[in-house]
Amino acid sequence: MFNRAAGLDLTAIPYQGSGPATVDLISGVVQLLIVSSPPVAEQIKAGTLRALAVASPERLSILPDVPTVAEEGMPDLILSLWLALMAPKDTPDAIVQKMNGAMRTVAKSDAVKQRASQLGYTLQDLTASQMDELADKEVKSWEKIIRENKITFE
Repeated sequence: MFNRAAGLDLTAIPYQGSGPATVDLISGVVQLLIVSSPPVAEQIKAGTLRALAVASPERLSILPDVPTVAEEGMPDLILSLWLALMAPKDTPDAIVQKMNGAMRTVAKSDAVKQRASQLGYTLQDLTASQMDELADKEVKSWEKIIRENKITFE
């Protein structure tokens, strides 16, 4: 995706986590890293790393001076990281609704909102069906990318 959006032909190097990849970026083993912001935000603020852009629709509160990819000329390169509480598909609806309600209540607490903001996360207040719709949309989007780029899995 990045290669296509940026008009480049970079080689992807798989890593087992952002920690080892960040170490290799700082030490010069690799020249570019695409990673979520929380693991590297402090290195960016300290000047150890330079953020070129964030792949979100808006600038991030923890990195307000870093432009978006759209601002840098790549409006189609939006990569949103999302986290969700999941349950097996045959979980009774009453349990799903109870867990969803509990998570939404926790996410509305001042302490959780403040900590999420410090880490660079934006919380969304979604019902279980809205989360299903988001997940379905993501799957369809990635299916298209996989097909268009002829990506195979071994």
